[in-house]
Amino acid sequence: MTKSKTMYIPVHHIATAYTVMIFITSFAIPTEYVWLLSMALLPISVAVSSRSVMDMATKMLWLVQKEPPVTDVLMVFGLAKAALSGRKFKINAAGYPLILLALFAAINVIQISWSVDWARASFYAAVTVYTMFLLPFVFWQLERLFYEDGWRRALTLAIDLTAFALVIAGIAALLGLSDHFPWLYHTQNRARAFFKDVNVAGPFVIIGALRILSQLMIAGRYSAVSMARLAVYIAAIAFTFSRGAYLNLAVGIFLLGFIAIYKKRGWRFALFFMLFLVLGAAYLPKLITDFGQQRVVAINPYDTQGRFAAWRSGLMMALDHPLGVGPGQFEVVSPIYQRRFIGNATVTPSAHSMYVRIIAENGIIGGAALLSALAWILIGLISVLKIVRDAQKPCFYESAWLLAAIIGILAEGLVIDVIHWRHFGIVMGLAMYYSGVCGLTNRTFSADAGGVQ
Repeated sequence: MTKSKTMYIPVHHIATAYTVMIFITSFAIPTEYVWLLSMALLPISVAVSSRSVMDMATKMLWLVQKEPPVTDVLMVFGLAKAALSGRKFKINAAGYPLILLALFAAINVIQISWSVDWARASFYAAVTVYTMFLLPFVFWQLERLFYEDGWRRALTLAIDLTAFALVIAGIAALLGLSDHFPWLYHTQNRARAFFKDVNVAGPFVIIGALRILSQLMIAGRYSAVSMARLAVYIAAIAFTFSRGAYLNLAVGIFLLGFIAIYKKRGWRFALFFMLFLVLGAAYLPKLITDFGQQRVVAINPYDTQGRFAAWRSGLMMALDHPLGVGPGQFEVVSPIYQRRFIGNATVTPSAHSMYVRIIAENGIIGGAALLSALAWILIGLISVLKIVRDAQKPCFYESAWLLAAIIGILAEGLVIDVIHWRHFGIVMGLAMYYSGVCGLTNRTFSADAGGVQ
């Protein structure tokens, strides 16, 4: 007798199919119902391995418009499941910035005690712990929390779905059909896909664009699929009409170009940069005119009376409160300061700058801890680029795009508050991972989920 082979479908394929199904459905029903559909993944996560849970969490990064998004719930549950199962983590010197990130997270928690609004402070402290500590830890330990190469496929899917949603929303607006999908837009037909903030959707897609550009410009890895994907990504970023996103992308491309020249591949950078300029010159002005987005190329009253006033008030708060006013308190305290010099004009409570927010809310110690951790991470990536001489090796081109992504985000952080972006924490974690496996920082020792031994 011959044994009958039992067919089974891997969990990650089921998760992919369900994710795509939710994505397609999301164009027909409001986000509230899509959120309910996504929560169906929670009972499934109980029955599968922690690696499968992390895979599902990463694939759902495209749906973060309603709190709490399922990606966050799954990410925390998957990490807890791995810890309770006795999963051992491998610590190396590349992960030492996590000590500073843990200090920054702890400062946020301690500051709740003297915050004006305790409820708001507690919420923002929890978000900061998640984005600036837990997510970097998860993606630093990706070998122990994901299936082999699973994180890359899952993250690419999430970026693809976000880009497709932005392009569909942009085309719908051009055709006058935006009223059919109001949940896909911020204001004035600025596509935001399934993100709460249009200024986050574009930068999320940028990390995917920079990864492809690194492969093309530095490693020389070409394919029709990657070129098509890059075209969709660039169009998606354009439809957000986010000046911060454009700055982020431009900084990232220039940095990759510098690395390409360093590796004697400058002609590739020149080719893609000229193509980028030609496409931008041909289409962006028309898009700006068609969408009425002249704000993209001009300083407007919102900047002079809002953003600049918020920055000034933040610096005043930092001088008066050197230990910080507490997480999430900028929006509570800043209006008091702004009314001192703008009178009855419209108050802009948001910080509109990562640096202004951290110095005002977290003080000198908190700001120093976070910026030192970021500097350490960047030094680790630069060391990899110096150590690995072959640009066609994954260690080199992966480290290159991560360096470009982080510096691009830090540049955008001058004009946008980026500290609570999920993908910021993710690229920080990936940077520490590649610094550990590719650099000279791979001195390791064992640690269990309960703490370092």
